[in-house]
Formats: sequence, C-alpha cells, structure tokens
Amino acid sequence: MALASTQIPLSSIILDESIYPRKAVDHRRVAIFAENIRDGIAFDPIEVEPCPDRPGFYRLLDGAHRWGAFKATGVEMVTVIIKDLAGDDPLLYAAAKAIGP
Repeated sequence: MALASTQIPLSSIILDESIYPRKAVDHRRVAIFAENIRDGIAFDPIEVEPCPDRPGFYRLLDGAHRWGAFKATGVEMVTVIIKDLAGDDPLLYAAAKAIGP
C-alpha cells in the first residue's frame, strides 16, 4: 500500500545533522538532481517527520540530495510523505533508508 503524499513549503523542512547517516551531502549529486528537476524529471517524495522541538517544521528523514536540489532550483512547495515513527529512533530509520532494501 502506497503512503499518502502531500505538499508542504520547502522552507519548513530542516536537515538535522544529528540524524543524517552520511558524512556529508554530495554536492555533485545535488547539482545533477537540480538539473534533472529543471528538465522536468519527477522524483519520489521526500520523507519527513514532524520536528519534535519546532512546531510547524519537519525533520528530513530521507531525501537530503533531493531537498538540496529543490532548494537550488527555487522550488517553494515540495511533495513529501509525513512519517510517524511512533517512538522509533529517527537515526536508525534514516540509516536504513540510506542503505536501501
């Protein structure tokens, strides 16, 4: 079953480096993704969760490179899936997403 996606302001998404499982964002990949966005290529929704200490904001769980590419292209609204981790560790969730299936 597919999870429902919604649109939120890109500016409401926060990259929390304490749960980001990679050493750094690959800026070359971000640039490639930005070019793809400009060419009209659609990407999977970014996964976020409500930010626990900032009401109205969302913490990025999966899609840092897509998020950076959307920022680089000036996109204001972005399609996301809002996750409820129900007490699960967001770092472990983000790491599992980074590793893949």
